[in-house]
Amino acid sequence: MLDGPAWTAAQASQWPAADEESPSAVDAFDVVASLVDKSLLLMQSHGDELPRFGLLETVREYGLEQLTATGEAAVARAAHARYFLSMAEHAELELQGPGQATWFPRLDADHDNLRAALDWYLTEHPESEDGPRLAGALGLYWFLRNQFGEGRRWLDRALAIPGSQAPSVRAKILVGNGALARMHNDLVRASSLLTEGAALYESLGEPAGVAWAISHQGLVAQFQGDDARAIEHLERAATIYRAEQHSWGLSRTLINLGVALNIQGQHRRAVPVLEECIALKRVLGDGTGLSRGLSFLADKSLRPGRARASRVDVRRGASGWSRRVRRARHLLCDRRAGGGRPPAWRERARDRPLPREPPDAARPGGLRRHGRGAPGAGGRRGYRMGARSRASACSPRPRRC
Repeated sequence: MLDGPAWTAAQASQWPAADEESPSAVDAFDVVASLVDKSLLLMQSHGDELPRFGLLETVREYGLEQLTATGEAAVARAAHARYFLSMAEHAELELQGPGQATWFPRLDADHDNLRAALDWYLTEHPESEDGPRLAGALGLYWFLRNQFGEGRRWLDRALAIPGSQAPSVRAKILVGNGALARMHNDLVRASSLLTEGAALYESLGEPAGVAWAISHQGLVAQFQGDDARAIEHLERAATIYRAEQHSWGLSRTLINLGVALNIQGQHRRAVPVLEECIALKRVLGDGTGLSRGLSFLADKSLRPGRARASRVDVRRGASGWSRRVRRARHLLCDRRAGGGRPPAWRERARDRPLPREPPDAARPGGLRRHGRGAPGAGGRRGYRMGARSRASACSPRPRRC
């Protein structure tokens, strides 16, 4: 409401009111309804989501001026920041299960509010622990939402403030920043951050934090081409997660372990690891993780006589996740065409999102599919611009599975 585009009714109801016994105490919903009736607030509704309320820019600027003039701006900003700190810490837990479907849109819609709260904490109150807490709580959101650059900037700012973080908060920021640095291919920085974060979690006696750091250290080793060390780290992380009964962390570690095993050619070990991961993702209701696991299993489990079963699993289990299903379908097509295993760097890159493909009917005529070449050649099947004119509508259609 201060710097973001809108607030939900639930957020408005949590705005701190005066003492309930005071005559000035009023119901927040009555205030909101009155402002909507006067067209000072605009109500926005999208499907089944909670309605959100926004201000015209001129009204917002006037309100900020009045808050400043009456000396209440600091109080209002503090209440705003506290609310979004609480929201982010709750969302961090919800993102590790079926709550993803609800909380990703909520965090996306309130990203400007979260940025405003972070900036206020880190700029106006750098001595407060709440700014680093908020940054650390958002680390998982930035990681899962592929917002690596923005996440690193905020986490670097939080780390740069001396003595403002409790050890547990600093450990979370270190590991979160290390995970984002890895996705930016800044492997030296990532290794340094993850090593420090793992040591700090170890000293605090937080095994789940240690496992989260070690799993990312394994992925750094994988990016560096040291698959044996990657498997060692990932197996250790999986062991810790099992002991802690941390299903979400275990499921993410298993999918990466399955990929690492396959890169080393240990296909027989990779398949049951990925199948366990998929079973956990189904129990957790983690649709994104389930579709990833299925797409990887479609590639790893295709041995003589299993292609049809894998195809059915992908289509049933990843229903509604069309982009991942397309990815899995392409892998199935490649295997059935007799192509060899993709190079290791392509395996590592599959964690990254793919651009959307237009449906076949809408695909430009100049786009056509190219294959691997001879069996055993590297590279995944994809699309490239052919020699024909871009305006041509006669390009051959890609073969379907």
